[in-house]
Amino acid sequence: MDDILAKASNQAMSFAIRSGISIASGFAIKTVAKLLDRIPATEKARIEGANFKLRTKINIISTSIDLIRLESARGNSALEPTLQMVDELKIEIDQFDLKVVSLLEQFTHSNRIETVKLAEKAIESLILSINDAIPLINLSLITCGVSFPSSISPKVSPSRLLQSTCHIHEANSKFAKSNNLKSVTVGPVFDLKLYTVFYNPSRLRYVEEDDKSSISSSTADRTSQKMLTVSWKEEFARALCKLVRLQGKKFEFNLVIEEDFDDGRYHEDDEKPKVKTVMVEKIQKQFFSASGHLLRLEGSNSPVLTLKIETASGFDYIALGEYSEPDDSEDESDSSDYEDAKETEGPKKTKNLSLLEYLLRLASLQEVEQKDILEVCDEKLSFYLSNQADNSVIPKSKSQKASELAQKQSNDQYLEHDSNTTRLGNLSLESK
Repeated sequence: MDDILAKASNQAMSFAIRSGISIASGFAIKTVAKLLDRIPATEKARIEGANFKLRTKINIISTSIDLIRLESARGNSALEPTLQMVDELKIEIDQFDLKVVSLLEQFTHSNRIETVKLAEKAIESLILSINDAIPLINLSLITCGVSFPSSISPKVSPSRLLQSTCHIHEANSKFAKSNNLKSVTVGPVFDLKLYTVFYNPSRLRYVEEDDKSSISSSTADRTSQKMLTVSWKEEFARALCKLVRLQGKKFEFNLVIEEDFDDGRYHEDDEKPKVKTVMVEKIQKQFFSASGHLLRLEGSNSPVLTLKIETASGFDYIALGEYSEPDDSEDESDSSDYEDAKETEGPKKTKNLSLLEYLLRLASLQEVEQKDILEVCDEKLSFYLSNQADNSVIPKSKSQKASELAQKQSNDQYLEHDSNTTRLGNLSLESK
């Protein structure tokens, strides 16, 4: 499914995946610090030195591990053995933490010397494991050609990046000033449509039989065939979407999608608008198409943002498209004053999907790094904003192919006529 969406996307990106190393090691280092508080000063120096060395090595290796996980999520299968080694290292860090906790619980004045020796031995053993992993991680990165980019992708919009950064920073400032806030809306409210996906193999009938044989000849064409089996249905004819920062962890965000009954459709009196909440940490990938071909909906050519969301049973896909006001010239003049008044009452609305795309990118990065977006290093921000879309040609229906063939024949006739005219002109010049 990811390959299918990437074929029709202008921009595609994987959201950062927190390795767990930095979290696990953070707990372990804090546990060692608690143990240090109970050790006499005369016996503390060696443990402090070893703990500092451990913390430094983990901080260095965590960045490389995050880079490996993000690149692996983008489909680099050559990094899978390295990921297995990283997972084993995390298990070892967890076991180290449990061992130090056990030493802390059993610590007494009589066994303090033995406890210090055991703690020092555990730290040295973990440092040795990290030292063994570092060359292999570096070799894996060099072999696969993975590195942080030196500059931001040219496909990144500077204006959208600045706008989204301002909205994110404003929400961060509100939380910093008050401890009583339960939630803060980040940026404007987006006036959109919500689509959900389902598979429909019957759509393959739109591909000619002679094309089916060629489709099976290459991986790219097989992906195109799969794309024709994907259909989308309109879940909410109109939806109000907003990015919300929550109280709790230092940085935690939700995307709230609320159905809006002011959509020109009939709704029962007792029917209530549905609300769909997506945790940003569950978003694995997003695909953005400016042309609207991503959903292959008839008569729809507006931008589309598709999200791949992790669920208990696997993955789910939803798409957001721009909402268009119905053309109703009779009611437009009568309701213009009412609409103007309504717009000024609630939060500011926009249909700019590109802005929402960048807000989700930065919110996810903040949640993964657990730090303000302004504190993220340039290299990691550049890598995170890099584009993954291959911009391949999407499969076409019979009507689309017929239209393109007619246009090609018209162009060929024009070129042939132009070529003949040029020849006649040359002949007339030669006769003179």
